[in-house]
Formats: sequence, structure tokens, C-alpha cells
Amino acid sequence: MKSAIHTVAALALTALSSQAAFVLVDDMESGNNWASNGTAPTGGVVADPAGGGNNVYSIVGQADQNADASDAWLSLGTGIANNTTGTLFFRVRVADDAGDFNWVFGSSDVADPGTWGDYEGYGVMDSVNNTVGNEVAVRNGGSFTTFTSASADTWYNVWLVLDNTSDITTMYFGTGDSGTAATQSGTFRNGTTASLDRLFVRNNVLDSTGYIDDVYLDTSGANLANPIPEPSSLALLFCGAASFVVRRRR
Repeated sequence: MKSAIHTVAALALTALSSQAAFVLVDDMESGNNWASNGTAPTGGVVADPAGGGNNVYSIVGQADQNADASDAWLSLGTGIANNTTGTLFFRVRVADDAGDFNWVFGSSDVADPGTWGDYEGYGVMDSVNNTVGNEVAVRNGGSFTTFTSASADTWYNVWLVLDNTSDITTMYFGTGDSGTAATQSGTFRNGTTASLDRLFVRNNVLDSTGYIDDVYLDTSGANLANPIPEPSSLALLFCGAASFVVRRRR
């Protein structure tokens, strides 16, 4: 019986290893680990607006775009070193409580980022500066390249595959389990030889709210798996494993 239980555990670990290489940076369940270059932004760790007993990080915009943005950053540890490629995964959401939104998220190589020039590879959800509706765009050198759209009050998955050799960002964005719904590549804002070791977010619309959650990092290369364990998937896994134990005992 003990051997069968060990087999069940091995099956569970094997299934979870499909998310291997992604390391959890922060799921907002252990308090507020974010910092800001200036005054701490309004928001912080709050209850997920979608419910479910989950905590997320939020910023309520304190000024309109082109004025002082509300921003914060999260340490990624060692980050994605120069001449390597890694993947930064997280979930984002904006609230439709100000009529407009401009929620910016991405990587930085600056220890205490606080200005636009501190970004490297990054993207934006924007309803302000666009002509195609609520756009999603990736930074491409000196401008942005729009590649899909997004709605308020919806959680989206983001994969930023950051090539810190060629200074290329490939951004994958969607609600599905893999980043194949919409993709676009662009060059870093500045180019760098330093490690990309900060997740940097900015809210550029007064009274709008941006949310972020479930930050994971894979420093080994491009990874389009969804690292968030799905309760339903785990339930199916253990049901199948339990069935195996029953058959083994018989």
C-alpha cells in the first residue's frame, strides 16, 4: 500500500513538473512585497475583484497620463541575465471605473525604477491613445505596436519572453492556458547589458484601477505553459491517482 501511495505522489509531481522551470515570485498571499520610487501608490494588496478569496496587487491612478504616473515595482530576484532569454508570466486586469485606462507592465534593469526610461521589454492595456478600441500593445523601440484588444473587468494572462541577448520582447496575451491567442514582438525600449530583475507597473489614468497577480519567472528560456495550478486539473489528477491505488490493491 505504501508503495502505491508513493506512486500516487510521483504521478502528482510528474504532472506538476509540466510547469517546471517557472518559479513563483509573488502571488500576493504573503503581504505587500512591492515598492515605489516615490510616494506609495494608492491601492496595495486587495481582494480579487473577481472573488474567490484571492489577493491581488492594485494601483489606483493618481494623475492623468502625461502627468506623474502612479507606479510600483517588484523584485524578481536574480532576474534574466544578459545574453540569456527568460519568460516573465503574470495576470493583469483593469477596472472600468474611470471610463478609460492605461495600465503598463513589464521589465526593468533599474534597481529603483520610476520613469518611462527605466523600462526595457514591456506592454500596455490602453483605452486612451488608440484608434482600434481597447488595445493591447508591446513596446517596439521608440513606439508601440498594437496586436490585440482587451476588455475591462477581465483577467488576462501575459507571457513576456525577454531575449536579453538581442533585446527583443515577444509578448503573448490572452485568457487561455497558453500564450498563443495573440502575439507580437518588439525591441526593448533602451537595450541593456544588465539583468532584467524588476517587474515595473504604471497606472496613467486618474481614478482608474489596474490589477496584477500570480507573478512567475523562468530564467531558462521561452516558456508558454500556464504555471498557475488549476484546482480542477489537480482534482482530476488525484482522482485518477486514487483509482490507480484501488486497482493496485485489488
